[in-house]
Amino acid sequence: AYIDKGSQVRIFLYLLLSEE
Repeated sequence: AYIDKGSQVRIFLYLLLSEE
């Protein structure tokens, strides 16, 4: 599955925020 940089950043930030 191909994930563009925009989606990767969104997912990365989403995971970081979800950990709180």
